[in-house]
Amino acid sequence: MQVGTILFFVVIAAGVALMAFLFTSGAGPDWMWRGGRRDPVRNMLFRADGSWRRYGKLGVLLFWLAILISVYVAKGANAV
Repeated sequence: MQVGTILFFVVIAAGVALMAFLFTSGAGPDWMWRGGRRDPVRNMLFRADGSWRRYGKLGVLLFWLAILISVYVAKGANAV
């Protein structure tokens, strides 16, 4: 197996683990965020106490769905 393939699977597994951690426990420790408690992305998705905002989970899911659709469409455009 090529190194790039292994690295791809490791990055995907780490991303899935991070998302699972965020979805189960909230914002997590402050060191995970570049700006700590004042990180703009953290404040957009989570409240100050670390709990999810009302539509935070839905926003994250829609974001990833949009990325997957754009990759699918881009690959379809290259196939022609």
